[in-house]
Amino acid sequence: MPHLTVIRNDTFAGLRMLVTVKMNGNFRLTEIEARAFGQADANQVVVANLSGNALTTLHASTLYWTDVDVLDLRDNPWRCDCHLAWVKRLSTEVASQIT
Repeated sequence: MPHLTVIRNDTFAGLRMLVTVKMNGNFRLTEIEARAFGQADANQVVVANLSGNALTTLHASTLYWTDVDVLDLRDNPWRCDCHLAWVKRLSTEVASQIT
């Protein structure tokens, strides 16, 4: 999908059995809108590979992140600001659950 630039709200809404998302290597993908998967608590995604895109930010409400078991966000030009502060909180929360 080399021409993919934006994932719009409700693009994946209603796909209740969707558990794996592989949207990696889309060098023009700059945005995934907050409700691209519909309501965050209504999806079942447990694997999300968003690596190798052109994402600079990601909404906390896009997925129910605490249910995602495998998350790959590397190789994106992230803009580290307060909009991504939820990622730090999530990583701290997950790290505290690992014994």
